Amino acid sequence: MFTTADIVNELEKFSPNVLIVGDRIQDDRISSFEDAHHLQLPSEYKELITGFNGLELPGNTIFGIGDNGFPETLESVYDREHSQVESPQPGYLVPFSTDGSGNFYCFDTRFVADDSTDCPIVFWESNLSSPENDPELVNESFYEWMMEIFISWTLDLIHHDGSPNDQ
Repeated sequence: MFTTADIVNELEKFSPNVLIVGDRIQDDRISSFEDAHHLQLPSEYKELITGFNGLELPGNTIFGIGDNGFPETLESVYDREHSQVESPQPGYLVPFSTDGSGNFYCFDTRFVADDSTDCPIVFWESNLSSPENDPELVNESFYEWMMEIFISWTLDLIHHDGSPNDQ
């Protein structure tokens, strides 16, 4: 099980030219999002997003909440994917990252309990998934997903300084 310190330590290895982060959250936008959508976000995400309101590595973005200087936010993507598409996501899914092809990594908030760090991360294929079908389970927790997909998959392509990983 990974901790916030583990994740931050790994993120700090990336050059500021490679890793783009949003400013700290210093207001109630996280609880406002949860209240507006009648769900609870996993504590791992809330802890990380409070310090880095949105993160971007080449080919990977984690949506922040509210005005953070990124083109998309958790709210804008949630609203679009739940009410403006042909096959909307079930309300309990919260898309927090895209694969760049219109598909999303989502929190399955049906399983988030008070102060729970674990929340299943599922993959929603926009052209194949439907509210009647459970999307594919990817990781058991947000930090597990961060280490495997956000960080390790990036390092398969580039080094921490942004130079190509020719392997």
